[in-house]
Amino acid sequence: MQQQEKIRNTDWDILIIIDACRFDYFEAFYKETLGDIGVLSKVNSPAAWTVGWLKMTFENHPMMDTVLIWDHPVADRIRLIQKQIELGKTFDVRGNFKKTYDMWDIGYDKKLGYLPPELTTNKVFEELKENKNQRVIAKYRQIHDPYLYYKGETKLPIKKPRYSSLRKVLYEIISDEVMWTVRDKLNFMPESWLNAIWLKYGKEGIIKGYTEDFKLMLNHAKRIIDGFPNKNIVVTADHGERLGEKGRYSHGGKLEKVIKEVPWLEIRRH
Repeated sequence: MQQQEKIRNTDWDILIIIDACRFDYFEAFYKETLGDIGVLSKVNSPAAWTVGWLKMTFENHPMMDTVLIWDHPVADRIRLIQKQIELGKTFDVRGNFKKTYDMWDIGYDKKLGYLPPELTTNKVFEELKENKNQRVIAKYRQIHDPYLYYKGETKLPIKKPRYSSLRKVLYEIISDEVMWTVRDKLNFMPESWLNAIWLKYGKEGIIKGYTEDFKLMLNHAKRIIDGFPNKNIVVTADHGERLGEKGRYSHGGKLEKVIKEVPWLEIRRH
């Protein structure tokens, strides 16, 4: 089932979007925190990264009755550059919703290198206190890396490379694990935060950080679900995540199974 159609046609009051949340992990763990609540189904995300998901979901289908509470650096930027929009590197959510809150600009912690998810959760309660009948989308940055589980290591030293056409071809052929091993042998700095964590803790360390952050996000979902017992609430994701399948990590690129399949937990109260 296509997720965009569910978002547009389902009678929800609050839509909770967890970044990079795989269906298999959600199915395995959600009842530990949320209990046996709602109806869980599998839906197909339209895109492998957040910008693509935004475009496919909202570009021609604005929701002018809905408030968007957003904590991702590609949307509703105070420093948004028009050229980036023209190049398709971002998506300007302004004008597609009744109101937007850019939590990244409001609460990003430069010292820690991430946005505390509680700021987004608190904003949901604040908005619905002002207008209890308001329709709200709450989009979280987590479970996207850097994982909050590694609190003291969310700003590990990395050096992002320039992405040439040759490099893109190489990444189509060579796995992250092989590329990271070669870079390490050549004494190159890690090119990403996941690269740094993989070198330090291995695949198991990445999976551990992902799993613990996922459980943290379930607690935020539970707070909203319990806090609004009379509202129809949906918990879903923008896309999934690679966690070492064929030596690859993160998301983007091909819309393969672990990226495409995301949860749709529907909790109906009226």
